[in-house]
Amino acid sequence: MIAAGAKPLFEKEAKRRMVEGGKHKGKANLPQASKGKVRDHAAKALDVSPQSVETASKVNFHGLY
Repeated sequence: MIAAGAKPLFEKEAKRRMVEGGKHKGKANLPQASKGKVRDHAAKALDVSPQSVETASKVNFHGLY
């Protein structure tokens, strides 16, 4: 599934947000971050359900058997 293949792109973005958030630790005026799981962002971008992305990721990782 294409959405499962897109997860690494969203994981890079999530990592960037975590690093950026750490730079502002303890400050009151934090930048607005996009929230949610990587699978949710991938699902929304490709118009599929988050569960479909999760299932496809598991199939890609473990195979069908």
